[in-house]
Amino acid sequence: MNLHQATIELQEKSQELRRQYRLRTLRRILRLLLVGFFIWKDLDTKILELIASKDRIISDIRRHFKQASQKIYERVQEIENSGTYLIHADKERSLAAIKSLGIDLTDIDENGIFELEYVLAEKERLERFHDIVENYNRKFVDRRKKRYAYLWNKGLLSLDDEQQTAIVTDDKHNLVVAAAGSGKTEVLITRIAYLKARDPDGVKPHRILAIAYQKKDVKQIEQRLEKQYGITGVNVRTFHGLGIDVLRRAGKMKSIIDKNERPRIVKSTYQDKLKFDSDFYQTFLSYVKSLHETEVEEDIANKVSTLAMKKTLPYTSIDDTHVQSRAEKEILDFLLTSKLNGNPIHVKYEPQIEDLGKPDFFLPEYDLFIEHWGLSKNGEVPEWFSQSTVEYKENMERKNGLPRTINYLLRLLHTNMMRTIQKISFNY
Repeated sequence: MNLHQATIELQEKSQELRRQYRLRTLRRILRLLLVGFFIWKDLDTKILELIASKDRIISDIRRHFKQASQKIYERVQEIENSGTYLIHADKERSLAAIKSLGIDLTDIDENGIFELEYVLAEKERLERFHDIVENYNRKFVDRRKKRYAYLWNKGLLSLDDEQQTAIVTDDKHNLVVAAAGSGKTEVLITRIAYLKARDPDGVKPHRILAIAYQKKDVKQIEQRLEKQYGITGVNVRTFHGLGIDVLRRAGKMKSIIDKNERPRIVKSTYQDKLKFDSDFYQTFLSYVKSLHETEVEEDIANKVSTLAMKKTLPYTSIDDTHVQSRAEKEILDFLLTSKLNGNPIHVKYEPQIEDLGKPDFFLPEYDLFIEHWGLSKNGEVPEWFSQSTVEYKENMERKNGLPRTINYLLRLLHTNMMRTIQKISFNY
């Protein structure tokens, strides 16, 4: 039984005792009328039992409260004298115990179990315990940063206050979020040096695991640890290396490590995702569509002007066909990733056709030509086009003037209609 339950029982006993006192008063009245003589003895016995029970509960509450208060005092003393970081779980348990005892003290106060002076003193003590636990880590971290200050300038750069805090924070789980180029590797290396030097709970190098993305990072960490701090023997691994080791120890290595098996597994995984996961399919297509142009555009944009870039920039569709513009790339990618009557669309880009010259796109199964006119809203070609606006429009008029037959349907698309391309119906 905890203190809260004991105070509830005390309240019940007090209510019962008051009821018995009322009965005794009634008994005395009845005695005068010569009716209550027979219940006199039983009521006195009941009242004496209730008084004894109430006194026993009060005594138990006092004893349990003092024991709980002493345990909290000892725990707070242990925290203050530990010389180590207070991990989150232990901190929360300690604060919860202090809060719970405070609630019990409020119940005790309302039932008048302790003298008022004692209650006030205990409330003050619990508040002091709460402040000690709540602020312990902040003070601990400040002391550690001063004590191990000799580590902060031994690396390639001087570590700032936030980096120092990340290094000396010894919780069970730590999340440190930092941008690229902010010194994450240096913090990791210094953290390892700190763990080894930490007192009173230093860590031997062979018990430290550091994980990096690439093998070159592993070598860099090992070399800098030895050069800057004279530390060797740390278990520095890549994510893949660690994963392989875990699989090997679990006896699951054979099917994963086989180099001939890897392409099949990757291909099978992609086929399943593309077939059954529509979101993955769309994401994959978006990636493939932008794969060529992203790398090339960034490279060229750093070297030449925007206009010169657009004159020389190659655009490549998802089937590696080189096209003349981004708009043509979007049209071809759309056709290649769509279906007509449930079947993939076969597309020829700029085929040589008698009388037509080189139309932009030809769908041979449907005798359908798609011509894209690259004019702006003002009816002009972009600056980087090889043809002038006059030459381009003359070619447009020539193609528009060609005779239409059932076998040759010419679909004309304008640049500013590109956003509506996916709405075009291909049902025949």
